[in-house]
Amino acid sequence: MRTVKIVDFYSIKAFHEVFNLSLVCICAKIADKVTYKLPRGYWQNIASKLSTLKDCDISKVVLKPKPAFERNSKAASFVRHVLGFWICLWEYLTLKRDSLLIFNYTNYFSLPIILVVNRWVKKRVIFTIHGELELLEKDVPIYKVSGIFKRIILASFRHWLHKSNAYVLVLGDSIKKNLTDLFPDIENNIISICHPMINLDRTDWSVKRRGDKLVVGTVGVMNRAKGLDSLIKLSDLLKDDIVAGRLELRCVGRVSGINLSDYPLIKWIGSYDFLSREEFNRNVKELDYVLYLYSDSYKFCASGAILDALMCHRPIISLQNNYFDYILDGTKIGYMLPSVDSVCATIIDLVASNDNAPSFDREFDGLLRKTSVSVISASLELQLIDRGVF
Repeated sequence: MRTVKIVDFYSIKAFHEVFNLSLVCICAKIADKVTYKLPRGYWQNIASKLSTLKDCDISKVVLKPKPAFERNSKAASFVRHVLGFWICLWEYLTLKRDSLLIFNYTNYFSLPIILVVNRWVKKRVIFTIHGELELLEKDVPIYKVSGIFKRIILASFRHWLHKSNAYVLVLGDSIKKNLTDLFPDIENNIISICHPMINLDRTDWSVKRRGDKLVVGTVGVMNRAKGLDSLIKLSDLLKDDIVAGRLELRCVGRVSGINLSDYPLIKWIGSYDFLSREEFNRNVKELDYVLYLYSDSYKFCASGAILDALMCHRPIISLQNNYFDYILDGTKIGYMLPSVDSVCATIIDLVASNDNAPSFDREFDGLLRKTSVSVISASLELQLIDRGVF
């Protein structure tokens, strides 16, 4: 009997809800029983949505809510990481040998201990790695929490992971390749799947008819790593069209690192708190084009935001980057451009043309099949069998 235990010490509100729900559905496809331990407040959100999913056998899934520190602040995040150290160690130590333990968000304080112990104990453990891999390309001082995490990741990948009988899960073959280029010894310890996507909104995402102005915007968390400085530069370059009312430039999602009132040319939506999935999708629906300003250094992190464009059938305007090259694989759903200046020129041309955005429905549907639960569960199962986990 295949059993999977998913442990989540961190999620609050709508954090990673699409990925976390997708992971539960994927595990339900390949296992006989899935136990998902998660924070109590987050449980209410997940339980309500899980029951609506068509591609998930919820009879196999048991949700176990646990107390957690669920405030939304940097201090609260740090507290969850500290508490998560004990939670993750306990879940690892009490894991039955015939079960698979998946951490859907990795606790870096407990990671080295589990890797070292598992060299001899040899339990079945997978650590999911998300945006923290961006730290590999940043110069972060050690006195910051992110600096500590970076050094733990480096030490784990250099010294412990390849001897640990454990695995890391990354969301894309391009990320696996970039990691193995840096750390060749861990190639066999990396499991790669495409970032999964499930439809939490039954809206008919028909082609948007353009209004009096072109509406272009970024979606998802926005910070400097995701192109915040480029967005601000773009707003200055497009000032004439914005002021004249021919263009609206939006940022949909949380923003960090700036005082928003200093940049009135951008319409900030949901900047200080999590938008619900319904509010988020409603705002994506209002865009003519979804804008992505990740630079080509975006090599170690998957973009859930590109999947929002796919699911909502919205064409994109994007800077060229490594991850989008992988996920799109040559499929055209808009514009992939080399610089902010070329993005600006393209938007100016689109404003002047006054045409509706083109339809890429066939392309969207093909890419969504690549990110579906059924396709990804088959890929994950093969990799787990190949490594002797199943």
